[in-house]
Amino acid sequence: MPGVFGFPDWLRKGVAVTVNTGAAVDTMPPEYLYDPQPGLRARFVPASGSLAITFDFGVSRAVGVVVLVNTTMSGAETVRCYLNDSDPTFTAGNLLNTVRTPVGADRTRGGCVVLIPADITARYMRLLIADIASEVLDIGSVLAMPTLRLQSGQDYGWREGRFYAGLTDANPFTGAEFRADGLVSLRQMDFTLPTIFAAEFAGTLRALLDDVRPSDDVAWIPDDGLSQAELNRRVIVGGLVRAGEEFGITRVSLRTARAQFTIRERA
Repeated sequence: MPGVFGFPDWLRKGVAVTVNTGAAVDTMPPEYLYDPQPGLRARFVPASGSLAITFDFGVSRAVGVVVLVNTTMSGAETVRCYLNDSDPTFTAGNLLNTVRTPVGADRTRGGCVVLIPADITARYMRLLIADIASEVLDIGSVLAMPTLRLQSGQDYGWREGRFYAGLTDANPFTGAEFRADGLVSLRQMDFTLPTIFAAEFAGTLRALLDDVRPSDDVAWIPDDGLSQAELNRRVIVGGLVRAGEEFGITRVSLRTARAQFTIRERA
C-alpha cells in the first residue's frame, strides 16, 4: 500500500491552546505539547475521566494526520479528534469527528495516530480523550500535519528497529562490564522509495526536502492501510535529515526516481 509523509507540523508554527475539560498543571504547561522534545511532557488533571484540548492554528490549515507522542495513556482510553474551520466550540459545522484508540500503548510510549482519509482544511482542532483511569495524564507532543500521499510504498529491504541509548563501560583491569540503560530505546526506520513518479520528484516530495530542516519533525506512515494497532506501532515521527548529511532524490528513468531515508524518533 502507498506510503504517506506528514510535514510540516502546524503546532510549531504558533498555536493557541485551550483546556476545555480538565485542567493543566502549571509546572508542566500546555505549551510543552509543541516543544521539540517529546520528553518534555505537558500534564493534565482529567475531569471525571475526560480531557478536552482545543487548538487554534490562527489561520486555516490542511490537516491529514494527527499524532500524540510520548503519553501516559494505557491503551484503554478513546481519542476523539474534531476539525472545524469556523466554530471553535465545535457545536456546528464539524469537518471531522472521528474516534481512535491508543491500542498497543505499552510499545509506543502511549502513542496514538489519527490518519484522515483525505486532508481537511480547518482552523480549529479539538482532542477529547475519554475513559482516563489515572489521576493525571501526561502528553509529550501533539502534531497536526498535512500529508504527502505517495502513489507507491517503500521497497522490500526496509528495516524497523530501535536505537538503544545507554552506556557500557568496562574495568580495564578485570574486564568486568558495567551497563546503564538509557531512559528510552528510540525507534528507527530505514527505507527506500523505489518508485517516485514525476509529479512527486518534481513537485511535492522535492518541496518537502527543500523545506525540511534538521530541527523539524516528519511523520512517516509506511502503509496507509494499516490497522489502528499497527498505525500506532509503526508510524514514526522524528528527524528526516541530519546536520552535515546530504539527502536527495536519484532519477532512475524518464518517469521515475528513487530515494532512501532514515528516521529516528526523538527522545
